[in-house]
This record gives sequence, C-alpha cells and structure tokens, in this order.
Amino acid sequence: STQVAELIPKAVQDGNFEGLATVILPLLQAKEYATLATFVHPQAGLRFSPQLFIHTDTDLIFPRDQVANFTMDNNVYTWGTHAARGDLLQLSIMDYWNGYVIPILPDQDWLMLAEGQTSPSIAIDNFSEVYPQAAYIDFLKPGTEENGNLDWQLLRLVFEQATDGAYYLVGIIHDNWVP
Repeated sequence: STQVAELIPKAVQDGNFEGLATVILPLLQAKEYATLATFVHPQAGLRFSPQLFIHTDTDLIFPRDQVANFTMDNNVYTWGTHAARGDLLQLSIMDYWNGYVIPILPDQDWLMLAEGQTSPSIAIDNFSEVYPQAAYIDFLKPGTEENGNLDWQLLRLVFEQATDGAYYLVGIIHDNWVP
C-alpha cells in the first residue's frame, strides 16, 4: 500500500524499530518475500534461528536476493536441530516458515512486547553476544488456557545498522515452550 511505502524510508533511517516491526510483521504473515527482501540487511543478510539461543555455526543466513525469491525455492535446508528431540530440522522454506516464522495458532494475534516486558522463555538468550550493536522487537502469541498457557510462541525481529546508516532486518528468531 502507498502508506506503507511512505513509512519505510523514515522508519529505516530513524531506527524506529517498533515502526519497522509493524511494517514487517504483515509481510511475514502474507509471505511477501520480494517486499520483505527490501528490509533485509544488504551486507549481513537475514539469519533464521529456530530457537532463542542463536547458533552462529548452524543458523542459516540468506542474502536479500535469495529472500526475494523464496517463493520459487523448493530446496530442503538444514535449519539446525529440534530443541526437544535433538534431530536435524530439515525443512523447505515454506515448512520452516509455517512452523518457525509465522506458526498457525488459533484465534491468537501477535502482541508486541513493550520495553522491559519479558517473554515466558527460560532459554538462554545470547542475543547481546551475537548482536552487540543490534536492537530487536519481540512479538508474543500468548499460550491458550486449554494447553496450560504452554503453547506460547515468540517471534524476535532483529535490526542492525548497515553501511548506509539505515537499519535493516538481520534476524528472525523463533522461540516456544519446549517440554
């Protein structure tokens, strides 16, 4: 939409992370990869981490031109290991997306966590070691009563400054309760 297009340069230049996150979240939900790619860090690319603890040795990083073409990519990638079972996460982009980027949960909206609000996660959070110069916005889908509130999901969007001085998306980190 025209309104979104007008917001993008300002949010990117100002480091308005809440503004950037609210523009990016609907792109993730709609799988609008070509538009999403314009937000991807031009030098660092986009890291996908299937759990809150970032594994710099196994997390996949895609350059923005590859993100733009995700729709046509049917390859199966190894995204790391499953947090509970320890087996390799070998999924197509579409399957990873549906399970670890925008999981389908019934009747739940993503809530942006305010500064100081913490996620229900008990995982080790090594964000500041991996991204000392970055900022992030967390979105939470709270758990449901019928599952004892344990079926929560966390989506962390990570932003870092590029050589042009603007801020771009460098990471999409997933977290959820693991038994």
